[in-house]
Amino acid sequence: MYIKKLAAISTLCAILSATPLTALAAPIVSNVPHSPAASAKNTAGSAAQKASSAKTEVKTQASSAKTEVKTQTSSARTEAKTQASSAAQTAKEKAAAKEDAAAQKAAAKAQKAQDKAAAKALKAQDKAAAKAKKTEEKTTSAVQKTEAKTSAVQNTPRVLTEYDKLGHHFAVQNSSANYRSALGDAATRSLNTALANMLGVGREKVPGLAVIAFKDGKEVYRNMMGESFYSRSNSAWNQPVTSTTLFRVASISKMFTAVGVMQLVEKGLISLDEDAGRYLGYTLRNPHFPDTPITVRMLLSHTSSFRDSNESYSNFYDRNSAGLKSVFSPTGQYYNPSSSHYAPAGEAPGKYFSYCNTNYIFLGDIIERISGERFDHYMKKHVFEPLDVKGTFSLYELSDAGRQNVGTIYRASGGSYQATVDDRPLSARDLSSFPAGRNTGVFGPQGNLRCSAEDLSHLLLMFMNGGTYNGKKVLSSASVDQMSAPVWRYNGSNTKLSFNEENIESYGYAMQQLPGAGRTRPVKDRSYDLVGHFGEAYGFIGGVLWHPGTKDGFIFFQNGGSGYTYENPGRYSINTVWEENFMTAIINNIY
Repeated sequence: MYIKKLAAISTLCAILSATPLTALAAPIVSNVPHSPAASAKNTAGSAAQKASSAKTEVKTQASSAKTEVKTQTSSARTEAKTQASSAAQTAKEKAAAKEDAAAQKAAAKAQKAQDKAAAKALKAQDKAAAKAKKTEEKTTSAVQKTEAKTSAVQNTPRVLTEYDKLGHHFAVQNSSANYRSALGDAATRSLNTALANMLGVGREKVPGLAVIAFKDGKEVYRNMMGESFYSRSNSAWNQPVTSTTLFRVASISKMFTAVGVMQLVEKGLISLDEDAGRYLGYTLRNPHFPDTPITVRMLLSHTSSFRDSNESYSNFYDRNSAGLKSVFSPTGQYYNPSSSHYAPAGEAPGKYFSYCNTNYIFLGDIIERISGERFDHYMKKHVFEPLDVKGTFSLYELSDAGRQNVGTIYRASGGSYQATVDDRPLSARDLSSFPAGRNTGVFGPQGNLRCSAEDLSHLLLMFMNGGTYNGKKVLSSASVDQMSAPVWRYNGSNTKLSFNEENIESYGYAMQQLPGAGRTRPVKDRSYDLVGHFGEAYGFIGGVLWHPGTKDGFIFFQNGGSGYTYENPGRYSINTVWEENFMTAIINNIY
């Protein structure tokens, strides 16, 4: 519309510019009356004036027309611009809308692709999970089948074959608490046969035995065989060896006592290199080395220069005596500087090794004096309870039923077994009111502990797991390392190394090392190192041992034998023949 108006105005301007002014004035002049001359003049003047006015008017009109044209042109242009801008904006909006639509379409497409990919991934995940679950179920099933096949730890025992029942004189010994194996059939059969062949009376025979073995920290074998008690008058009264039967475990007791000492060391209450007399409350010296303090480390490692002696040994166990103080303190009732309790010159403290039970009675006394608790009570609270050990250093502490569960130690003589320790009826001294700090010899820190195969397996697991048992910290791993590392080694002259004298060639804190290529090697035809401790007394022989740096280990014991230990040397080492038989059968069939 504005374009058409502009064209009309332009046409009008063109017409006005092309028309003569006289033409415009003529009609006006012809309508005015006039005389011939004046009229002509007036007419001419009037015409001129009119013409001038008309011209001015025309100019004004033209100017006005031009201004209007300009205004309208400007308005038209502005409107055109506005329309163009609006059109452009509309175009942009359309483009933007189109772009948004495209973007939304692209986004929708991307979302669809993403949803599809997610669905695919989820499907793949579900498939993988299903596959993993199926694999897990297959694995679990396979493990369960294997466990069922090998009689591994289960709530219900598998059906046992005849070779599984070898050496089981009682039905209870067939239960999973007393017998199970995660070994292959061949290894299980071979080990069962080797152990069953040990039972009986005569050379190398034993009345009863127990074995529990671990591989990579997991139990792979246990077997309880034979009798824990023989009745001389009625075989129906015989009792089985079970995993919970308590036996006097001899020097394995020292391992528990050393754990108690190391707990106090960790608390900063005992220093291994401190003069032990400071903790005991009296001067403790070998008279042949008066200037050399006897340290806790020396007591733990049997390098104290003290010797066991029968001349006043009974005083260590007399409930009315002052214990070791009466023998070793210079003011003691039985003190004798010339006594055989002291190593001679040339066997200096800290350098010369001689196994001595007295050392661990000193350590029991130190535990009492430093902790303020009676030895057996300290051991129960701080060592046995976290290890879930049911044993005790005091038979009197056991219930009547508990005492009935104590096995007897035997030694064969004249073709039959004779009880040496814990015969029936079982006697137990009443120590309920015995005071702490007087004499721990009555509890026997060196060898009087009664505990079971199950108990010993807990101790072993604690050591192999760096001081922790079943999630409970009993010792630090550093303390376990200290205990199991050699403090003393045989160098050719620092002990009398032989089967009948000192059959230990390396020792830590209640830990002996058995080098695979040494004179105490565990097996004959292969090098297999062990660390741990043996126990040998009154016919009992046992061990708590593991392969250093691994979680492969085992416990074993027998509750009697034929003859005395010194009468039964090993075939290829300076260990006893029974220790060789157990270690060979266990190591060669399991490890």
